[in-house]
Amino acid sequence: MFSDDPQLVPLDRFVFNTEAHPLPVIGPMKWTPSRGGTAPPSPPPPPSPPPAATRAATRAAAAAAASSTSAAAASAPLQDVHRRSTSRLRKRLAELRAAALALSVDNS
Repeated sequence: MFSDDPQLVPLDRFVFNTEAHPLPVIGPMKWTPSRGGTAPPSPPPPPSPPPAATRAATRAAAAAAASSTSAAAASAPLQDVHRRSTSRLRKRLAELRAAALALSVDNS
């Protein structure tokens, strides 16, 4: 599954549970020395807080944006990955069943 198409399931955005279901990564992955490579660059410093009047407007805009984003739209990439993975697994299962049937016919 991982050697076919590295873009099918981007491993920097998804992990798999024990049942091989892809789950989205929440937050950035942390660099550790065991993964090799070099440490990522430090993030830029946080911006200075806005004035009090702007904070209220920012909160209102954020609340409006959060309410307009549906859970279904956020999970659409995961559903697409699940659909493609399920399709590939069904095809592989059909191939294995055909091979098992051919073996049972040859042995009889």
